[in-house]
Amino acid sequence: MRTTFRLKNGEAKKGTAVFVDIVHAGTRLKFYTNVTVPPKYWNHKEEGLKVPQPEKDTDPFLKDLEDQINLKLSEIKSDIKKYPLYCLKNDLSESAAGLKKHLESNQKEEAEPQQFIFLVDYIEQVYLPGCESGVITFLRDNQYRKYSPGTMKSKRGVIYALKEFEKARHRIRFDRIDMDFYDSFIKWCESH
Repeated sequence: MRTTFRLKNGEAKKGTAVFVDIVHAGTRLKFYTNVTVPPKYWNHKEEGLKVPQPEKDTDPFLKDLEDQINLKLSEIKSDIKKYPLYCLKNDLSESAAGLKKHLESNQKEEAEPQQFIFLVDYIEQVYLPGCESGVITFLRDNQYRKYSPGTMKSKRGVIYALKEFEKARHRIRFDRIDMDFYDSFIKWCESH
């Protein structure tokens, strides 16, 4: 059995899905992972993300992204390596379809709600998309209402300020949000 990690769209500007190309006994299948990567940092040879050393003008969190994505891909690779033993223990014959089903099952188990450590990650991945799509609303006059474009612009302004604050200080962890954080963030905003 041969497996190769590939990108759905290597020309994408922002992010693209990673899939596993599975070939076994003349059968070829694709398994789409729940991993999305920026194509310009994809290393085809190593089948993972490779971010250049951060420079002054680049995003300082790209290395964190590289570590997170490569860890997730490493977990999937580990599941693939363990598949023959899984088949042996469960008296199954190895097949491309069987491996795909095995990986889908493992991915489904991991699909529990994500626990966020950093405030900005949560805002960017859950809160803002929820507000923009209308999943997250507000109550006014006994009616749930979607946020207006002007309010969304203000929310994006706050996320920009939080990111700039993080660049100047450190990443904002949920477990460290308190009045001291609030005071230091407000003072930083007023001085910039």
